[in-house]
Amino acid sequence: MWREYVRMELGFVESLRRRWNVLGIEVKGKGKQKGASKGKGKEKEGDAEDPYSGLGEVNLEEEADRMEVDGEDVDEDEAARKEVMAGAIVKSVISSAAKAIPKIELFTSLHELISAYPSPPSLRESLLDHLHALLHKTLPSHPAAIKLSATRHLKADLVGEPLVDALKDANEQLLAYIRSTGGPVSPEVAAVYAEFVEEWCGKDVDDTLKAYLITSLHILIRQLPAPVPPGLLAAHIRLLASHHASLGSGLLPGKADSPEKILRTARKHTTKAPTSAAVWLARLGAERQFATQNEINAAWEEARKHVTGDRIQDVWLWGLEPANRRPPSPESDGAPGTASERELADIEAEVEVLEQLLHESSLIREPAATGALHEALLIRYAAASHRALRSRFRITSPPATIAQPPPRQRHIARGRANLSASAEARLARVRKIGSAYAPSARVWAEVFRQEAGGDSDVASTPAGGADAANDAYFGHADGDERVLRAVYEFWRQTDGVEATVAWATWLLRSGRSKDAVGVVARARSVLGEAAGETVERRWKSVLDGPEDAGVNSEEVPSAVWFDDAAAEETFAL
Repeated sequence: MWREYVRMELGFVESLRRRWNVLGIEVKGKGKQKGASKGKGKEKEGDAEDPYSGLGEVNLEEEADRMEVDGEDVDEDEAARKEVMAGAIVKSVISSAAKAIPKIELFTSLHELISAYPSPPSLRESLLDHLHALLHKTLPSHPAAIKLSATRHLKADLVGEPLVDALKDANEQLLAYIRSTGGPVSPEVAAVYAEFVEEWCGKDVDDTLKAYLITSLHILIRQLPAPVPPGLLAAHIRLLASHHASLGSGLLPGKADSPEKILRTARKHTTKAPTSAAVWLARLGAERQFATQNEINAAWEEARKHVTGDRIQDVWLWGLEPANRRPPSPESDGAPGTASERELADIEAEVEVLEQLLHESSLIREPAATGALHEALLIRYAAASHRALRSRFRITSPPATIAQPPPRQRHIARGRANLSASAEARLARVRKIGSAYAPSARVWAEVFRQEAGGDSDVASTPAGGADAANDAYFGHADGDERVLRAVYEFWRQTDGVEATVAWATWLLRSGRSKDAVGVVARARSVLGEAAGETVERRWKSVLDGPEDAGVNSEEVPSAVWFDDAAAEETFAL
């Protein structure tokens, strides 16, 4: 609202200025009025010889007094016009806004408005001076306010020498504020300066300007007393690594102008802030760019041992992200085995890494961090182990025997054996997750979705192989029920309502409506009155159909709801 109020007053001043220009009204001093009075006096002197000149004249002393009063009115009107055109009304509104909402968001919004509004340059600068004077008075030590004041002259359309001067002035103002603190630098102020340097190094400006900013940051880190804010260290590593190729050794600081020196600097920074996730993530990025795979793995392991606090999950999951893995060497394409076998080997390697991470995470002594991290790792582990099992049963088949039965019988026998084996493997996976780790309700929900066929991994299945993979893993009624019942039994210990609804819904969709009704009917006695009532309400939404339940109608055909006559009993609830 205040922004629009200021915009309205700016529009009023601009429309008034244009109207006065059309009418020929100039905002000047009182010389024009005085000149006009002198002119009339000369006309009277020139008409002294006119015989009719004395007719209708008034007393000269009275007329002089009256003209003096009128002149004072003119001066006051002229002064008022000058105040209006100088932005007095707009400044008054800005002052009221700053008093009503003393927040950085207001000042930033008004700064952007005034800077972009088509006002005369003198008026714009006067208003910005007033705004920033209020900003300094209202928020003298706010990090964003410090940056806004320092960068007020850095406009988007600046090029050439004006850009160089404005950027240098802003950089020096920010550095002067950081150095003036005397003691440890505020992490928030340090983050603002790091953001400023990274922002302008990311713009399309001359390389010498980028080198100037990076060198300024480099010198500042060397001059600051310990502890140096982690935000500065992390930004320093990122800037050196990302601009090494474009700037080269000629523009980067001498102690960080090669990959070896950048790695040395990054490793030194993690000793200065050993628990900071931001610094470790920046170092890991540099390691990925310049180091060997063994050095990358060692750095990631060291990071997991030391990092604490915010973004701990980002560090622990860093090595699992595809972007942070080294691409396979050309020699790996000629490795023995089929493409599916090599894919299975990669997935199983990921499962082993996740098992190691789960073991390490259990040793962390921060309960809050451990719970969230353990859950994130378990969800990834569940997904990876699920993919590994599906890939394994897609590419394996029973060995051939000497006495082969007829083709159709051989196909049926192979299918039954494979389905039985897959069910046992799935059960073993579920039991391992439930007994070896501490899965949350969210983890069990994901496992149930996987075992119910909620993801088909079609994208990772070779052409024509998706249906075969599904047939080998799912589709055996007894095997699916055994696996999902096991998941349900584990799940309901952490979230009885969600587990019961999911299990009953699967039974219903599988044509087991009597069993589904029995599960829901026992909810009150097993879970309690309140939870049982919630289950029944949720169950009714399932029975009402996909639209009311929020389920995709394509996933749940209408025939599912009445697969047999016993489904009618579900409406008894």
